[in-house]
Amino acid sequence: MTIPTTQNIAPDSKKTPLKPDAVIVTVTDGAIPEKVGSQTQARFPQRQRKRGCMKVTMLLFLLLGLVFTTLGSYYIFKSTRSSHRSRYRGTCSIPVRSSQRNLTEKVEIDDQMEVINVPKFDENDEATFIHNFEREISVIKDDTDKVCYMLPLDTEKIPQPQGFLDIIYGLESGLYLLDPETIRSDYQVDHPALPKADIPFLYGDYIADACSNHTSYTLSERSFDLSTTTDIMIMFGKKYVVFPGGQFVLQYHIRL
Repeated sequence: MTIPTTQNIAPDSKKTPLKPDAVIVTVTDGAIPEKVGSQTQARFPQRQRKRGCMKVTMLLFLLLGLVFTTLGSYYIFKSTRSSHRSRYRGTCSIPVRSSQRNLTEKVEIDDQMEVINVPKFDENDEATFIHNFEREISVIKDDTDKVCYMLPLDTEKIPQPQGFLDIIYGLESGLYLLDPETIRSDYQVDHPALPKADIPFLYGDYIADACSNHTSYTLSERSFDLSTTTDIMIMFGKKYVVFPGGQFVLQYHIRL
């Protein structure tokens, strides 16, 4: 007869139950766990912080480089648009019938533009004349009064730049002996002044830059009778003179 016996199994003394407050932490990317009380947090290595700072610094340098490149390109583009290449730069001197001396001008000429600086001459004020043949516009720039007068280019009296160059070379070589006739034109200033924002669209960037610190007006041609009381005020207006090449010296009387 077999008598069943009870087998006592001793508990494994090597196994210990988990404590209620134990926390299992999985550490990735080389983070070092650090226990604070009953919680564990990951602390990133110092090399990762340095790597982050380097990325931010490089990004700032790239942004600064982009800003300086953009500003530099803008100013170069603006300078290129507002400048013109001169085919000729020098002086032109001619006799004037109504004066005892020659009219001497400083001249810059390219394919589509002339810039003529005329000093004070007898009763005429100093001025710079700009003839833009592409837009068919003339400008009388008075740096003393800080004003620019805009008027249509008179192509009948003002020859093309190449014609002016031919005359200058002929004068320098002694081939031409000029005795040009003086023609007077009377103008009235149109008010109000032109808005500065409109000048680049109407007259181009070169004229806009030349007159940027001046007040600009358009001129209307009209005839004045100095014998009348009404038009005698033209005597107190502005007078300018220029030799633009060709057969004439042009004198401008402007009623303000």
